[in-house]
Amino acid sequence: MIHSLVFLYGYEREITVGNALITSYFRCECCSLAMRVFDEMSEKNVVTWTAVISGLAQDQFYDDSLKLLGKMHGGPVAPNSLTYLSSFAA
Repeated sequence: MIHSLVFLYGYEREITVGNALITSYFRCECCSLAMRVFDEMSEKNVVTWTAVISGLAQDQFYDDSLKLLGKMHGGPVAPNSLTYLSSFAA
């Protein structure tokens, strides 16, 4: 429902809204929806990446979490201390 309203009102390009959706979906254990939001985001910042890495680790997708951290190293956004801390669970 909320995801639909995001598109209806044109907030789909807002990074903070995408980050909030990702976090919400992981808290509800809707990993596929969280990953869909992540994949569809045109811009991603360190908060976005950290939210996904943390969410995957919390939902016990440890390998996926570590793979994403590896992808982050080769991408335009550098991990920060919270990103590394989030990956320790994996």
